[in-house]
Amino acid sequence: MHFTNTAAFTILVTLATVSTAVPLEETSSTNAIAEGTQVGATARAWHGDLCHDLESSTTLTGSGSYRCVAVGSSRSISADRDGCRVATYSGNNCRGSKFSVPDNACHSVLFGSYEVSC
Repeated sequence: MHFTNTAAFTILVTLATVSTAVPLEETSSTNAIAEGTQVGATARAWHGDLCHDLESSTTLTGSGSYRCVAVGSSRSISADRDGCRVATYSGNNCRGSKFSVPDNACHSVLFGSYEVSC
């Protein structure tokens, strides 16, 4: 196959243009964790409606960590979260109706299990 100098130059310019990385627009997220920051959470399941009479407590640290905890008869949950998600479920295997804990306050909710995901 024979290319003229102009055709070869055109192909090279086209390939260089296609392979040049185009920076994406920077986006910000309220869930973004600064590089080097340690993520973690402590979730507490309570027998009482207003976060009294502790039934279970779970602490996780490190990105990628996960735990599902079955509980007996919990009626409220509280969590100290730093970059992790905490949710309760109606079933005892982190399945069923889900309530995502939105903050670090006490939340009155009946549940059979809870998960901590970092």
